[in-house]
Amino acid sequence: MDLSKIIPTSDEIEVTLVYPGTDKVLENDDGTPMTITLHAPHTKEYKAGVYEQANKRIKEQQKEFTVQDWEASTTDLLIKSIKSWDITFDGEKPKATKAKIKEVITSKAGFWIVDQLQEKVNSFEAFTPA
Repeated sequence: MDLSKIIPTSDEIEVTLVYPGTDKVLENDDGTPMTITLHAPHTKEYKAGVYEQANKRIKEQQKEFTVQDWEASTTDLLIKSIKSWDITFDGEKPKATKAKIKEVITSKAGFWIVDQLQEKVNSFEAFTPA
């Protein structure tokens, strides 16, 4: 075995959104599945979000880190790690800007998306078996 051959097979995680509590794939009006593509945890883009959060916590170390802070931190990292999406929201297919991503995944209609994204990040396997 050559260690230099053990590299990730993908730098992205594609999440197909499903109706909460089911396996039913959500579809856009054109019949395509709603998807969100994330940068994988080993990428520089994902790590930049982790580093930004860690540095922020270091600067605010006098402040108690609450459950609310943890939830906001987790959501913020997911927002920063979203590379692209193909969704329908409020009757349109919005561009994946950071502001729009935050609006969608923190809204009453989209809060459950965070759980689906986090589940895929947590179960992401970037390597193929040897």
